[in-house]
Amino acid sequence: MKRFIFSILCSAFLFTACMHEKIKGIVLEGEIQGVETSEIIIGKAVHQAYDQVFPIDTIHVREGKFTYTVDSLPSGVYGFYVVTDTPTNNAIVYAFLQQGKTKVDISLSSHRFLTIKASGTPLANEYQAFSDELYVASERQVIDSLDNLFYQARIAQDDDAMDRIKSMSIPYYAKGDESKKSFIRDITARQLKNPLGIYFYYNEIFLKKSHTTLDDINRVKDEINSFDAEAKSTFYYTLMNDRLIEAEKSVVGAIAPEISGIDSNGHSIKLSDFRGKYVLLDFWSSGCSWCRAETPNIRKAYEDNKNKKLVVLAASLDMNEEDWIKAMKEDNLTWPSLLMPYEEIKAMNTMYNVQGIPLILLIDPNGRIIERDMRGPRIYEAVAEYVK
Repeated sequence: MKRFIFSILCSAFLFTACMHEKIKGIVLEGEIQGVETSEIIIGKAVHQAYDQVFPIDTIHVREGKFTYTVDSLPSGVYGFYVVTDTPTNNAIVYAFLQQGKTKVDISLSSHRFLTIKASGTPLANEYQAFSDELYVASERQVIDSLDNLFYQARIAQDDDAMDRIKSMSIPYYAKGDESKKSFIRDITARQLKNPLGIYFYYNEIFLKKSHTTLDDINRVKDEINSFDAEAKSTFYYTLMNDRLIEAEKSVVGAIAPEISGIDSNGHSIKLSDFRGKYVLLDFWSSGCSWCRAETPNIRKAYEDNKNKKLVVLAASLDMNEEDWIKAMKEDNLTWPSLLMPYEEIKAMNTMYNVQGIPLILLIDPNGRIIERDMRGPRIYEAVAEYVK
């Protein structure tokens, strides 16, 4: 079941991107029904799939109505975070804003999901049509109903009902996901070069690329430079360019950036401590089931090669030390795992272009990355190829 996270992202490159865009003249007139609120926080959509929004301003709501005028925001997709005590199954809704007047209507569905209808400007209309079609294509009406039942069972602490609903939901999620992918492929195939097109490219293509090599990065640079001038003035163009610059630091062939942390015994450990050995570097967290599913493959690589100058180093994204220790004990990890403060995790994610976890890399004795983004059998196969 999806969790909704309002992420306050304030890294330097995002701040810089926000400060340099100069498209002017967005005017909103809106109403909100079914929810008691006096404030809506508006922000730029950074990663819509995870409800990551960069907050910009607060819109004040009076008697269910609001207006908002700003002349310093570029065209793009914006998230509206409704501040409320009313129980809802989501917290953020999205609309495309550009210069001109946009009418925004936010309401609460029968399944207790916030919905939004935005109209007025050409791209607001086009994005709304896309969202409406996607809702149907991805079976959201059925899934929203099941999600609502699940959330109600969770509130009631009915574990049996939660398990039943999860089981019932699986085929609908699978069908909806496949339909969504097909719909998105059709949209991106149109290769729109306007601000809406660059948003689709960013959200549905760029964020799903791993940028493993310099050739990958140069190919993406060519793609994003093919958009029109208005698209290049958006937050997404600046953000992608900034991320590609960072990604160059951890492609195959680059020297692995330094990371350091504390192991479970309280000892300080750095990646460079293992210079002269091959290092299998695993980015993971205790709450990531996909990460922990790779542990047997990492263990096989380690057990087969631990006497051949191979070490495994796990870099945890955990914020809770108890969860971190519990997971290591449950998985019987016999190699060091690093815990580090949030700011250092954020810096590490940027340096290594971590788009998702698990992220597993192989580093040679000179500290150079020789393979990254490994999964499954490829983990121990790659180790066997290099470590002799």
